[in-house]
Amino acid sequence: MYFSKIKMIKVGTDCSGIEAPIQTLRLLNIKHIHLFSSEMDEYCRQVIHMNYHPQILYTDITQRDHRELPLLDLYIAGFPCQSFSGLNKEAKGLLDPRGTIFFECVKTIRCTLPKVFIFENVKGLVSHDLGKTFQVILDQLHALRQYHIYHQILNTVHYNLPQNRPRIYIVGIHKKLSHSDSFHFPESIPLTLKVSDLMDLHSSPIKTELTMNMKQVIRNRVKRKKGKLTDNYIVNVSASVDGFGSAMKEICPCLMANASKYYSTKYKRFLNAQEFLRLQGFPSSFQSLPDEKRTKKQAGNSMSINVLKHLFLQLLPYFTQKTRVVNCHHSYSE
Repeated sequence: MYFSKIKMIKVGTDCSGIEAPIQTLRLLNIKHIHLFSSEMDEYCRQVIHMNYHPQILYTDITQRDHRELPLLDLYIAGFPCQSFSGLNKEAKGLLDPRGTIFFECVKTIRCTLPKVFIFENVKGLVSHDLGKTFQVILDQLHALRQYHIYHQILNTVHYNLPQNRPRIYIVGIHKKLSHSDSFHFPESIPLTLKVSDLMDLHSSPIKTELTMNMKQVIRNRVKRKKGKLTDNYIVNVSASVDGFGSAMKEICPCLMANASKYYSTKYKRFLNAQEFLRLQGFPSSFQSLPDEKRTKKQAGNSMSINVLKHLFLQLLPYFTQKTRVVNCHHSYSE
């Protein structure tokens, strides 16, 4: 219904990673112009060049003049999560230099005035510092005054990808396009895929060596689930101690950038990089680096495409409307 009414969406992304948002627009066949990306990691930039064609690719969001940015319809940013993660006991939130990138994203919104913006981060952002950090973020976004702000934790496993990945999504919609109660986050859908559906079961066997500690961790976690090692339990054994994470039957525990060893008890091997990408919704046509560990890290940092698909479909009506915007040079100064 709305696809035919959309002429062309002007898109910009920051903290772009391997560009799950742009990949999602492609998979949905939504016409778009990829105006800019921004990514500090040189290997992610290589992947962006391999798969996409942003008109500008920034290397450092803090070093650009936001007033020179083009006006947008859609702005998406997955600002760094390490300073908010519950796994980081010393997480400093917005006091961490990585956390302050959020404020650069707010400046970007002031200058690009998108119809819709989306932020994604770890769910620990909501509870960090007893919720004070998240309140600062919401206050900053409400201070824009031109957007209705919505937020909800969405889990990849609820959008037909077998990965347990809860993430906070913050959506801003221009007030000239919506009423405060006009947007609703997408409903969850049944999980019909299993991890084994995404695995390379007919490829050559991969030699996998487990340390004694890994073997004990796997046994303990599957035992706690009252399961059998002959079932396809996936266990993150990257951590050096037991008690970190859990075994999940035909569902992958949350992929993380700093963890590469996710073990399948049934197939007696670690998941490979292409399986990591599939668990994030990337298609077989996606080009990745030959470096297995780097690709796993990139997948672990990425947004989940299936979640973005359902979120974009909920937001389509707002891209068919027109709204007047104020030029950044008159509305904002550093």
